[in-house]
Amino acid sequence: MKKVSKVIIGILWIVTIVLSFYVGMTYHWASTTEMDFSKDFNDIVVEENDMADYTVFIEIPEKYGALKQIPEPIRKTISLYMQANDLKLSEGTHHFDRIDGTLDEYLNEQFKFEPIK
Repeated sequence: MKKVSKVIIGILWIVTIVLSFYVGMTYHWASTTEMDFSKDFNDIVVEENDMADYTVFIEIPEKYGALKQIPEPIRKTISLYMQANDLKLSEGTHHFDRIDGTLDEYLNEQFKFEPIK
């Protein structure tokens, strides 16, 4: 009987250690994973021959209508930044925050710029 109880206790210890490891790994993964809620973001696509300069943030064409979801003061600042540095939006898809984006995020992470040639 003592031998059986020692085996059961040993198995319970191993199961407890394995479960603790998986719970810890799951907690670590959940606490470090960034969630991207797609309804908080929007996309615009700048095609190869499009000239998306500073004016698209002020006089928004229908094609870039999603830009209207960015607050107007931030759009004007982005436009001034582009105008001062002679920039345009790069070709490709621009994935941007439509609700709580900051100017720094828009300029450094979400919109990609290139010089106007």
